[in-house]
Amino acid sequence: MRLYFILILLIIGSGCSQKMENEISQNFNFKCPKTPNCVSSAAEDDSHRIEPLKFDGNPKKEINKIEKIIKNMKRSEIVLKTDKKIHVVFKSFLFRFKDDVFFEADDDKKIINIKSAARVGYSDFGVNRKRLEKIRDILNEK
Repeated sequence: MRLYFILILLIIGSGCSQKMENEISQNFNFKCPKTPNCVSSAAEDDSHRIEPLKFDGNPKKEINKIEKIIKNMKRSEIVLKTDKKIHVVFKSFLFRFKDDVFFEADDDKKIINIKSAARVGYSDFGVNRKRLEKIRDILNEK
């Protein structure tokens, strides 16, 4: 009996999780909360601020480059991809905590706005900033 109850909770929970990811994907929000578990190119304070990615040429090509990088990163899942946007969910190794990562190209400014934020918890120990800087470094190598 207990096993059935646990299975039902897991099924319901996974359905709610997918609904939440779909809602997050539809509403790209580049603002960070006050907690130190988020970095964004739209943030105004230094603790959350990270520089956007810069590109020349076609934003679709740049988004495709980012997609290839992400596909080679561990525990990543692309939830949404368009010609100008990507929403990725990364899961932590040990506890499977989820971080939402957003990329959105601004063709006029020739930048890609970026954000990486933990869904839960207070601190991310710098993981979100390190992740985006790693992606930036790989892009700059190409």
